[in-house]
This record gives sequence, C-alpha cells and structure tokens, in this order.
Amino acid sequence: WKLIEHALEGESAIKAAGETYLPCPSSFKGGIAGKAYGDYKMRARFPAYLAPSVSAMMGVMHGQEVDYQLPDSFSSLKENIDGEGRSLERFHELLTRELLTYGRAGILVDAPQQGGPPYLSIYKAPAIINWDNDFYVLDESGMQRTGFGWANVEQYRVLRFVEGSYTQELYEGGQAKEEPEPPQSIPLDRISRVPFTIANWHGLTNEVKAPPLIQVANEAV
Repeated sequence: WKLIEHALEGESAIKAAGETYLPCPSSFKGGIAGKAYGDYKMRARFPAYLAPSVSAMMGVMHGQEVDYQLPDSFSSLKENIDGEGRSLERFHELLTRELLTYGRAGILVDAPQQGGPPYLSIYKAPAIINWDNDFYVLDESGMQRTGFGWANVEQYRVLRFVEGSYTQELYEGGQAKEEPEPPQSIPLDRISRVPFTIANWHGLTNEVKAPPLIQVANEAV
C-alpha cells in the first residue's frame, strides 16, 4: 500500500523515500549522505506508469452511464450520498479508484446524531486497522484546525455489536492526559449487525490481497 501511494504521488515521493527504491551503489563515497548519491538521485527518473493506468481503467469502467436502482424512500441519496453533497455517481467513482489502487476499501453506513437521512463514508484500506464480523477499528487520525493553527490529532472510531446492540465509540488523543476523556458511545437501535462493509477487487470479503495494479508500480520502480 505504501508503494502504491508513493507511485501515485510520483517521482518526488519516490525520491524522498531514499534507498527504499533507489539503493546507494557500494562504490559511492559517503554513502547516501555523500554528493555522489545526491547527484545520482537527482538524475534518476521514475516513470509515471501507475497514475495513467488508474485513470485509463477508470475511463473504461465509468465510460458509460450507470443506472442506479434505489427504493423511492432513498432516491434523494442519488444527489447526496455522503452527507456532504457528493452524488452517488461520484461516490461510485471514488470507490472504484480505491479498489484499483489499494484493492480494498470500507464503507460505513451512518446517520447524524441529531437526526436526518443516512449517509455513506468511504475508508481507505490503511485506515481499517482491525476487523471482524462484529468489531472494527477505523483510524481517523489527521490534521485538525484549532483556531489559526493545525495539529495532528490521533483518533479512532470503534464499531461494535455486543449483546444485540450496535455502538460506536470515538477515541481521541495523541497527547497524554492526566484524566483521559471517556469514549463517546452512540447506541443505534434496530440494527442487527455492524453497518460496515469491506469491499475488495475480488469480492465483498475481509480477506487482504495485493492491489490489482501492484505489478505496474513494481515495473516503474
């Protein structure tokens, strides 16, 4: 997955990884800190095979209009499937891109605590750090704005189905606290399982396999 991410970002990301993709020849004086390796890396070129391959396959798979069949009660979701104004068609395209790159993605069905229509959220493969039929842990860590500044906040969403009840627990942190805040619990009635599905390029299963375009990234390296 890390190779896929770097290959999609391109030459700058590959070079930033140093010897991970461009080993230093033993004959270079000073090793990776020497001028010879610096010049060697500067002259190196990384072919951009992966990103055009993903775009080309996206064009083939979504080249024709898709007819989405939804019950009348959910027809409004076609125009706003994720609660942020993204259409079902656009959501479908994002999911396809995740499956082409990582080969795996998660979809969570949720609803606002204050009430309102349900919505879907996509989770990238690296964010799904623990999974079972009735237990999932999703890594939502990232940069969050506080006033005029930004800080990296460590956050995890835990989905459980225990004793006939589905709950979400949100753990926030990143910095040690003398008295950590208790997790938030959101019970949702009348749900018979955790409403989270993992999709793979080979089916709806929790099994992890190599991304479908990993060989394209390997050829580029």
